[in-house]
Amino acid sequence: SFVSDIVLEIFRIGTTRPKLASLFGNSEDSNIDLPESIPERKWVSVPRRRAMMFRDNGNFERAKSELDEMKRRLEEASDDVERMLSFYHTHWGSLHTRRNEYEEAIECYRDALDIAQRVEDRHQIGNNLHNIGSMEIKLGRYSEARRHLERALEIKDELNDDGDKAAVLNKLGELALKIGEYDAAEEKCTRSLRMS
Repeated sequence: SFVSDIVLEIFRIGTTRPKLASLFGNSEDSNIDLPESIPERKWVSVPRRRAMMFRDNGNFERAKSELDEMKRRLEEASDDVERMLSFYHTHWGSLHTRRNEYEEAIECYRDALDIAQRVEDRHQIGNNLHNIGSMEIKLGRYSEARRHLERALEIKDELNDDGDKAAVLNKLGELALKIGEYDAAEEKCTRSLRMS
């Protein structure tokens, strides 16, 4: 609905400009009653977006608190809960990634991937394969990284998602560079740039 779209756009400002995060408060102190026309799954997005703001600002404790609030709201919600739980685990993974806790991040991304596969959310499946592959590069597990990233690329190709496809190609280029496949690195990065 129009009202729910406006609410999410307001919170998008804070996610694209993390220095404004403090203006958005936190779920404990600002539990606003939104119009009933806003679906529960959108209302759950409020703490999710706050968590992203705090994560990007380096305030991990507040980000964790918002993710806990997101899960609490998910448990009370009646629609689209499983799909949103996938996002919940993805955001926990991104929090661990920011803290250089790559094994923990992979565990969260795998949880998100399992849920996305169960609810057949191809976009989230591709995103989490990309996330897992990215972490495996950081851990030096290059063959596993390639396998996950190539699967992510196939899905993004099927979905005609050029933005995400460019990001996966860029990561495959980074991987090729790390293992000395310079021609493949150049080809992947060039394709990525053309799509961006």
